[in-house]
This record gives sequence, C-alpha cells and structure tokens, in this order.
Amino acid sequence: MAAGVSVSRAASYALPDSHREMRAVRYLNARIRRRAAREDRELIEGAHAGIASSGYRPGPLSRREARVRQFQMLIREKIPPASRAEPPAAAPPGRLAAPMSASAHAGAHADLATL
Repeated sequence: MAAGVSVSRAASYALPDSHREMRAVRYLNARIRRRAAREDRELIEGAHAGIASSGYRPGPLSRREARVRQFQMLIREKIPPASRAEPPAAAPPGRLAAPMSASAHAGAHADLATL
C-alpha cells in the first residue's frame, strides 16, 4: 500500500440453497454490490483527486458536518497525537513512538479550542 492507494474487498457467504428464489436473490444482491462498488470507487477517486489538488488543506471537515466534527473532536480528545499538525516521529520497528510531552499535550488541546 502507498499514499493515494485504496483497497476494497468484499465477500458473500450463504448456505447452500438451489431454489429459484434464492438464486434470484443472490443474483440481485451481486448486482447491487457491483453498483455500490462502482459508486464507492468514484467517491474514493474523487477524494484522492481532491487531496492531491493544490486547494486541499488538511484539518477538520466543514463545520456544517456536526456529527463528523464531534467524532473528530472525540478522537483528538482520546488520542492526543491526533491533534498534532505534524505526524509523530517514527519509532524503530516493534517499538512505540515516544509519548507526547505534557507541554505538547496541553498545546494540542489549545489547538483544538481554535477549531
């Protein structure tokens, strides 16, 4: 995987049943899944193009998306590194990154107040 790459996987599970009605239901289910997958692909491609554009600015989504904003704020509250403007320094394989200092933690919460 790399930046700008998305993977979508799907599977169907069903008990053996060769009745005509079940074959019809499975056929229709497969058609719906394929259509939804095409729509997902279009949305993902649009999102990737938007992020790659010169107009993209990282940060919270539109203030009109209240529920998404609430979720973002919850994540930033529960996972302080999510509030950093820059990603944390990489840790050696098999080790956790250094914890956030108290001053950085306080600064992250101050940054949230300005969102």
